[in-house]
Amino acid sequence: MHILVTGATGFLGKALCAQLLQDGHTLSVVTRHPEGVHHLFGANTKSVSWNDKEALRTALEEAQAVVNLAGASIAGRRWNAAYKEELVRSRVETTHTLVECMHDCKHPPSTLISASAVGYYGDCNDKMVTEERPAGSDFLAELCLQWETEANRARQCKARVATMRLATVLGPGGALAKMLRPFPSIPFNPWKLGLGGPFGSGKQWMPWIHLEDAVGLFLWALQEDRLDGPCNAVAPETISNLEFARALSAIYGKRPFFPIPSFVLHILLGEFADSLLASQRVIPTVAKRLGYTYRYPELIPALKQSVTALERKSVGQA
Repeated sequence: MHILVTGATGFLGKALCAQLLQDGHTLSVVTRHPEGVHHLFGANTKSVSWNDKEALRTALEEAQAVVNLAGASIAGRRWNAAYKEELVRSRVETTHTLVECMHDCKHPPSTLISASAVGYYGDCNDKMVTEERPAGSDFLAELCLQWETEANRARQCKARVATMRLATVLGPGGALAKMLRPFPSIPFNPWKLGLGGPFGSGKQWMPWIHLEDAVGLFLWALQEDRLDGPCNAVAPETISNLEFARALSAIYGKRPFFPIPSFVLHILLGEFADSLLASQRVIPTVAKRLGYTYRYPELIPALKQSVTALERKSVGQA
């Protein structure tokens, strides 16, 4: 299958594209930095600039499916007005551009698998959250709603659209790397020293997924024609933030240190702190009903593999 991918150079995108190529698919990668595509994915992978609408339409005509992962990192830096605008622009506007070009195709791709996030639901306290729950009302929920709305416009092209509501992805990079090195200028891992702890009270539910399952769900979504609509891309085991802190500390033979107060998180992270303190007991109802098999359904094996892989990667880069 020929697949067009946006956001291919991100943490999830690189892992997904590597697996797609290994499985024998061919790729077109839409990027603002086309010079790096061949280095990452090989000379046979086509690069398409977001600024070249004609080239994008041609690439869409050649593709049978689209995977849309474009978006600036939610945890990329402290949220302020300018960065919140970048979060919207990099998701909503790019998805709008992508779908507009699909509308202009004579033979558009038949499938669009578009990233979203569990932030769609807002703060849900202790309630079990399935795909049927409506969107919340905070910034991240409204962002995800706009993002999905743009993706769903591809249905006008008779495309099947699946919106994958991702949780925190655990693996050798991404959110876990930020947790283990929260201060890049300070060369130590606070969890190794027993200084890691939960956010706020730690009572909030914290959805997560291992990188291999995040990749696996996107691969499965490309092939599973019954998947049409939202899908919670989360692990089946639900945990609190305190349970997560205990599990991560235990890997280093430690216990969680004192909680990081919410006011400190707000000083460091701005409005992004609200998403870390929000409670979301999200369950993968659609994935389980349609038969996806998880590689890492439980947290402790997922964390152990992720920490080991991340430390090996760090040694290799040293």
